[in-house]
Amino acid sequence: MKVLCVESEDDLYGIIVKVREGKLQYKQNHIHIHGNPYLRLLRKEVEILVKEKYGENHLKDKNRKNEIAGISREIRSLKIKITRLENKKATLLNDERCFLTRFSLDKDPLESYKRIIQGAIHPYLEDNEVLDIETANEAIKSYSKAVDNPQGKAELMIFYVECGNNFTLSYGDIDENFYDSVLDMYELAIETVQELPIDNQKDFRERLYEIMESGSGIGWGYSDGLSGMYHKAFPDEI
Repeated sequence: MKVLCVESEDDLYGIIVKVREGKLQYKQNHIHIHGNPYLRLLRKEVEILVKEKYGENHLKDKNRKNEIAGISREIRSLKIKITRLENKKATLLNDERCFLTRFSLDKDPLESYKRIIQGAIHPYLEDNEVLDIETANEAIKSYSKAVDNPQGKAELMIFYVECGNNFTLSYGDIDENFYDSVLDMYELAIETVQELPIDNQKDFRERLYEIMESGSGIGWGYSDGLSGMYHKAFPDEI
């Protein structure tokens, strides 16, 4: 059964007038929709009415626009799936390279993980890239499994927060899940930095402070969260 969607009260009134004038055949159905009676009309007669009011091509234009909108939704959905699969593939490839990472002395193993994090937590929306917090988190977990290096882990965590912070500064208000994820990583970064030798903390603390400062004024409790965690961890800098 086709259900007629009336776009305006004027259209509904026009149909009622035509029914009363006997220009639209109808049959009242005994089965009600949501408790309300409804009329069954002849599709051809309704299409003629639409053409008379809006023109010959109105229905074709309407159907074409609906089809284009449906295709666009499907394309966006596929792009999101493709991006997630590509990010997942990159993470798995990094897991596969864990052995090589452990014993690589001539290359910086952080760079490959940073590329994954940046692509996932600071996508370029104008290029139809999508935010993928899970992949960014997995990259840090993968590095932690591959390399026993707290300083490298702190670097990736702070880089993650820097990317997330820059993302919201670039694109404006995001959502609660995004800010909660960045705040969680900021807290983990602070804890990791505090476990490092004092001599290795200075640069990290400066970057954590800069994140807090640049995030000032952002909503969803993000700004207050950064400030609260930083000053609680480093009260000597209040």
